[in-house]
Amino acid sequence: TLIHSFIHIYIFVSMSVLGSTSLTRSSSNNSACTLSSWARSIRTLTPRFKKISLNNYSHIISFINDGKIVETNRSKNVLSQATRTDVDIGAGVSTTFVAETLLPTRHGRFRLRGYRHSVNGGRSFTEPVAIIVGDVNAMNDVIVRVHDACFTSEVLGSLKCDCGEQLRLALSTIQRNPPGVVIYLHQEGRGIGLANKIAAYSLQESGVDTVDANRLLGLPDDSREYTAVRNILAELGIRSVRLMTNNPRKMAALAALGVEVKGRVPCQINPGEHSLGYLQAKRNRMSHLIDFMHSVDDDVMGQGGSSEPRVDQEGGPKIDGVVVLRREVQ
Repeated sequence: TLIHSFIHIYIFVSMSVLGSTSLTRSSSNNSACTLSSWARSIRTLTPRFKKISLNNYSHIISFINDGKIVETNRSKNVLSQATRTDVDIGAGVSTTFVAETLLPTRHGRFRLRGYRHSVNGGRSFTEPVAIIVGDVNAMNDVIVRVHDACFTSEVLGSLKCDCGEQLRLALSTIQRNPPGVVIYLHQEGRGIGLANKIAAYSLQESGVDTVDANRLLGLPDDSREYTAVRNILAELGIRSVRLMTNNPRKMAALAALGVEVKGRVPCQINPGEHSLGYLQAKRNRMSHLIDFMHSVDDDVMGQGGSSEPRVDQEGGPKIDGVVVLRREVQ
């Protein structure tokens, strides 16, 4: 049949691509292979991403202006009965509240709210989470940290970046300065995914930084999108935020989506031996607002590193009225 013919053609083309990649790798054993050619061989199996810039948010803004919050009844299931809230901003982008629980943790007690977020009309979805301290409904100037997942740092304790430490700092900050929210998004590696992030790490072993590694793989510097954040803030009834971030692009992206960003709370982790180059690249090449409060001295670097933060000041300094713990990756 015609369908079977297309399937055979697809399999043949796929095997041809895989075969050509294998030949490229095989031939590299017999001759010197440059960094760029090795990156090209990886790129043949790498998904394509459309590079996102602030100009691309113009179409999203019109969806927000036409959007609405729809309340519907949620049927009883095995676990719970709750009210379902769908926040829809059009063109297949929607965020659905699923459930809430009270979660005791080593950082304190948090309200944990789970959502399902889709940008393609529900054909696929991610599951963002809001981690909340205090009553945020109808509140202004709420401290909000928008945090993207980092498996290597948060689960494995990697010292190559500051992500795990930033998450712990954010949780401590909203506990000390309620009300506050940490919105946790599954956008690993600035949106390129975990496998691509590992490929980028491999390239970084040859001396390139985090930005050039992405570009050698044909990937954007940053492909994250924040429609889920706008929807979750609307669903929670938060009127304005003070964003806990060092990233001006994140502030601009949320403002372009209609979020009222009243100010910024720094989320800075001092560098360690393994994270210094990464933080320098974020500051120098991605315009992150990072001020290295302490240099990395030889004694700290010689200790071999630790995934646990050191608190330099009990209670921490106050920045814009917010108590912020100063932490350093050892």
